[in-house]
Amino acid sequence: MTVRAPFGWWPTGPNGKRWSWALGAATVALSIVLGVLEQQLKDAGASIVDFELARTFNRSFEIITGWAEAGRIGTAKTSVLVDFPYLVLYGLTLAAAATGLGRRLTERRYQPAGRWGLGVAWAAVVAALLDAAENVCLWLQLTGGPRRIYALPAVVFATAKFVVLAVVIAYLVVGGLASLRDRRA
Repeated sequence: MTVRAPFGWWPTGPNGKRWSWALGAATVALSIVLGVLEQQLKDAGASIVDFELARTFNRSFEIITGWAEAGRIGTAKTSVLVDFPYLVLYGLTLAAAATGLGRRLTERRYQPAGRWGLGVAWAAVVAALLDAAENVCLWLQLTGGPRRIYALPAVVFATAKFVVLAVVIAYLVVGGLASLRDRRA
């Protein structure tokens, strides 16, 4: 059985570049929206990332109570809801970037690193799925009140997501720099 890149079908050439730029622009646009929401939550005492990584029922309760007192529960709910399309966009963007970079590195003299692009592309998809699972835990706490059963899974999903995203981003940065260096040589 051959494992295929999640976006091996992604168009190449000028059309692929246009779609990639559009996807990247949409990802950046939602990043800005989430950044504004994040700042509003921070101003109310805790960020959404603090909530993701709360670890305990008591900390989750403290964060939700602080947001409620500041009138920011709606902001937190909006942030979680906006994160659902965002995770699809960043998952697609990072997977497409890893697939494209893997192709480029394989065409050049970095074939082993190019083959890693396949695994990294799938890792981006896994990160998005972890983010979705985390969002469900956060949403259930925001809509039904903090519950012990959701705080720990949220932090596990969030931590795994951040670790996987760090690997994906490291591959894209290091591979991208190698690709640029090779282009100049």
